[in-house]
Amino acid sequence: VNAGMPTAILVGWLGCQQKHIRPYERLYEGLGLDVITILPEPRCIVEAALRSDEMKLPGGWPVVEKHPMGNLRMQDLAWRLLSRLQDGQNSPLLFHVFSNGGCFLWEAIRRALDFRRNKNCPQPVQSILKTIERRIRGVVFDSSPCWFGNSSNLSAALEYCSASEQKAIEEEFGVPVGDNEGGTNQAHYDPTRCSDYFTYLQEDHLDIPQLYLCSKNDPLCDFEKVIEMVAYRRSQQICPVKVQFWDESKHCGHLRKHPQLYTEAVKYLIKLGVRQSKL
Repeated sequence: VNAGMPTAILVGWLGCQQKHIRPYERLYEGLGLDVITILPEPRCIVEAALRSDEMKLPGGWPVVEKHPMGNLRMQDLAWRLLSRLQDGQNSPLLFHVFSNGGCFLWEAIRRALDFRRNKNCPQPVQSILKTIERRIRGVVFDSSPCWFGNSSNLSAALEYCSASEQKAIEEEFGVPVGDNEGGTNQAHYDPTRCSDYFTYLQEDHLDIPQLYLCSKNDPLCDFEKVIEMVAYRRSQQICPVKVQFWDESKHCGHLRKHPQLYTEAVKYLIKLGVRQSKL
């Protein structure tokens, strides 16, 4: 992170590849922001959908061990990212999270930052986390958050993954893909996970500008649930909560289908949260 430079943190969706997210990187780079891109592994996203582990501070943080990406949980990704961000001094931060793959990491980031209120959190760590939180100036929810109800609804999202990724996830978690029969291994599944996830996002005390990008015909991101989230957030915070929606647009495909409106919405949030000058 370059000191003082506004930075956009892009977090991809389930099955997202570097080539898929490159247009979004170009968008933010063209608007004068540095970009950090994170593509969580599919198994990490599925695990986050099935359960949420208690937030724990890694030993020695902000120094973090370099584990292979495939072994990381969502909170491991969060702590690793926060360790990287704490070197950025005062650079403003804007998060852009795609589908639940990105939004699960946003949730984990928020829970990690809230860990500073834990009585066992060392004072130096509290100070670092508080400073990072103050630098977050906005968040874009792109095709998210997605109400997934229960684990069986994950099968549609898993079809965005490669065949080898689908097989590995089905073997580990028992999540059926496509027309396959079977059910989730109950040892991995918390039946309250979806409602807890939405409640946490609704009640989040962080008051920053928010932008929701969604469509009415997205089968993976329930439009009515997103609108309910927008209404609730507007009742909870002072900063603006903007929603840009379309009647027809594919999941995580709004930029490709509606480039002008999409870009204007993002520019609005950047101006509102990251900069005071006109773009």
